[in-house]
Amino acid sequence: MPSRDRSRTQRQQRARQIVEEESIAKQPHSIVICRGKTGKNLNDLMMDFRRVMSPFTASNLKVKKANVLKDFLTIAGPMNVKHLVTFSKTRETVGMRLITVPKGPTMSFAIDEFVLKKDVESSLQRPIKDEKVLKNPPLLIMSQFPNQTDVEKFTYEAFRALFPRIKPSQVAVDTIRRVVLLHYNKETNQIQFRHYAIKTRTGAGKRVRKLLENGKSVPNLGKYESVEQFLNGMSGSESEFDDSSEVTNPKSGRQMKVRLTELGPRMNLRLVKIEEGLSGGAVLYHSYKNKTEEEKMQMEEKIGKASEEKQERIRSQNQNVAAKKAALEKKKKDEEKKKRKDEAATKARVEHIEQLRDGKGEKHGKSLGRKRGAGQKGPQGPKKKLTKKAKSNML
Repeated sequence: MPSRDRSRTQRQQRARQIVEEESIAKQPHSIVICRGKTGKNLNDLMMDFRRVMSPFTASNLKVKKANVLKDFLTIAGPMNVKHLVTFSKTRETVGMRLITVPKGPTMSFAIDEFVLKKDVESSLQRPIKDEKVLKNPPLLIMSQFPNQTDVEKFTYEAFRALFPRIKPSQVAVDTIRRVVLLHYNKETNQIQFRHYAIKTRTGAGKRVRKLLENGKSVPNLGKYESVEQFLNGMSGSESEFDDSSEVTNPKSGRQMKVRLTELGPRMNLRLVKIEEGLSGGAVLYHSYKNKTEEEKMQMEEKIGKASEEKQERIRSQNQNVAAKKAALEKKKKDEEKKKRKDEAATKARVEHIEQLRDGKGEKHGKSLGRKRGAGQKGPQGPKKKLTKKAKSNML
């Protein structure tokens, strides 16, 4: 068997790879795109949000102008995509849609304010440029989210399902390199979106590490009164972890300093609308419009009527397509029948000509007409032969 040809290490690696692929397939994948004319800033915001959703997103997906929403929904199933995030822009607002695939619902948010990743980095003294922090999914922290009404519960669960759920008992602490913070502001009804990188430090300080990593011989400490005085004279600052917090590693029990460095982008989101289905169903919630029961019934009737008309159009189109297909098949069969008939006639003529060349066939066959001869009768019977006297009289 093929498995016997592999070593034990190869079989273990293959088994581990299969388990990892199954675990990755269970994670919530997403597609982040822009719709319509957005401009450079909003397109940069979309690319920054792809970095937030890494690694379970299409980071290098290219969108053409001819692509429609249905194209992305078609590929969502084979790619195990659970969410479709779209950014769009109008004359008044900038919006973000969170679509749950494949049946919906669709949540529409207004982006009141946003700051790009490059602007966040320009404001930091030591921005993080390491791309390795994007290899693992971020840790989601949701703060001050209300959980009273159905809309509030639905919003909470929608954002919770957008990111992978991390179990502290099963995950390695070193793999958690990022955190996404969602804070709900009750005064403005805004969701503040922030993205941070987690930096930790254990053991010796920066100056001591620099001394140990220098690789040189032990310096002359004769002119210093103490080691502390020598360390204070070294270049280097500990201000990077001045505002950090000390925590205890739950596995090793050692003290470690943790500091959050913002990666960007920043967004202030405000929920506007919740719809059934994939962008176009019944409106379940609207922050601006509060409809009465009669208006809701009229809207449901209108949507139901539109759905019936759509199904009728689809049925009519299917019938027309089937009729055209049947007509094409009939035409094709008639052409093939005519072609076979012409080929048979051509073959018969060729065989007849070959027989004539070989001298086996008559020049005029029975089917080609009667032979010319004296036995032919005219309309008044057979013609009589003229005598010599009659011929001389004619002359």
